[in-house]
Formats: sequence, C-alpha cells, structure tokens
Amino acid sequence: MEISGSKKRILFIGLFVVPFLIAMALIFYGKGMGQLPKYYQEESVNEKGEKTKEYYSAPLQSFPDAFNSFQSMSDSTSYVICLFPDSLKDRWDKQLLYIERILVQHKGAHVASFFEEDTSGKLVWPTANPQEFIGAQPLWETYKVPKSAWGKLCSDFKIVPKEIKDLYFPPYIILDKQRRVRSMVPLTGLKDVKEITGRLKRLNNEYAAVKKTIEQKEK
Repeated sequence: MEISGSKKRILFIGLFVVPFLIAMALIFYGKGMGQLPKYYQEESVNEKGEKTKEYYSAPLQSFPDAFNSFQSMSDSTSYVICLFPDSLKDRWDKQLLYIERILVQHKGAHVASFFEEDTSGKLVWPTANPQEFIGAQPLWETYKVPKSAWGKLCSDFKIVPKEIKDLYFPPYIILDKQRRVRSMVPLTGLKDVKEITGRLKRLNNEYAAVKKTIEQKEK
C-alpha cells in the first residue's frame, strides 16, 4: 500500500524530527543542570577606568575574629554558610542533624555556622549539646557573632535579617572558591539535605570540568 505525501511527512516528523528535538532539548537541559547560577552581578571600574561586570564576592575578612581559623576558600570547592539568629533559637536543635547529614552525604564540603549571641552576650543552646555533633565533623566550624555585628554579617551574604525570620530559616548559602554566592536553600526537613548535596555535587563537577579543560590545553 502506497503512503500518501501527507502521511509520509507525518511519519518523517514522528520518526526523525521529534526524536532529534527531544535529544537536543535533553542536551541543553543537561548543560543547564551542570552549573549552578552565579548571583548578584555588579558593575565595577577597573584600574584603566573601564566599566566591567563582576559577581559579588562575600567579604569574609569583615569578621576577622570569627574567621581567624576559617580555612582558605581555595582549600575546598564549596562552602556552606548558615546563619542562626537568636530570635529563632527554638529551632536551632534540629538543624544539628541536618548539617551532620550534609557533611556525611557530601564528603569534602565545609560548613560554617554563625550563631547570634543573646542580649546578655552569651550563646546558650535550648536543649541539645552541639559539641556531640560538631566534634565528630572536622569540616564543620561554628562561630559566635555579637548582636552588634549580626546585621553586617547578614548583609555580607546578601540577607536581610528580617528575611531569615519571615521567609525561611535558616538560609543555607553555598559559596564557591571565589566566595561568590551560588545557591541559597532553606533547610526545613531532611528532603532539603538531598537538594543541598545535589547542588554541591554540581558545583564540584563544574570545577572538575574546568580543571580537565586546563589540563588538556597544557598537553
């Protein structure tokens, strides 16, 4: 039986064009999933007076007392920063488990947790003993931040203190080697741990791809 011209076109589209378009879409989708976005692009002026656009880099040196033992960002491909305001102290305890899961599921990630002091200048946990968790995780660092410096710390990571309470708690901020903000995830349950570790893996894969390209060029 001879197939008419219109049926031939439909058959051709169904057998060749549609699969091709689907394959191309998957390729582009895969490339998009390969890298985390970079946040907060800013305009700056270089030494020659030329305007350039660069991505915001968190000024960690703004808190020398807190970061005196903070390892160089070049030592790791990723850092996770989380902020714990005193106003939400009743939610602190369960975050210990979440952070521990991140470190267990993603070997090599560094986590830095910042805790706001209370009005008396102390840092008292509601019920849990954080040392039981922190002591077993060498890549987890914790810092006590004075109330007077809390607002500045939040702004360094592009967070408004009010947002932490009203939108999500706490914000888990992923930084790359250049201290650029690459992701911001609210961690409210164990399912979010998988989301964070997935993003960390994507960031590591990005650096691995760059390293491989450089090695190929050197050869």
